[in-house]
Amino acid sequence: MRIVVSGIGGVGMAHICAAGRLGLEVVGLIDTSSSILSKAKQRWVNQWGDYQEEVEVQPNTIYSEDIRELSKLQLTDQDLIIIATPPHTHKALIRICLDFSKARILVEKPISNDDYKMW
Repeated sequence: MRIVVSGIGGVGMAHICAAGRLGLEVVGLIDTSSSILSKAKQRWVNQWGDYQEEVEVQPNTIYSEDIRELSKLQLTDQDLIIIATPPHTHKALIRICLDFSKARILVEKPISNDDYKMW
């Protein structure tokens, strides 16, 4: 199984480390922050308080600020896209993922509509 993670901050990095620990192939990491992407190219580490886990960076992983660039990976229904982004981004990211791949999609948080207002 090949995995793509969109949103590679704290929660996304936990998914990346879990995939690495399980020996799954992480083929793409997406984040709108170029500084987060730069750090991820050097080190995959999940840190929560006193807990820290690090897995080896996989050399063939694609890093991008735009999830559409992953269309060239030709993801199949045996692959997985994990969306670990803020709730207001879910609807747009799911639509994009459905347009370019047959991969399974896991939204890390409850799916939220982009026009949802908490208050």
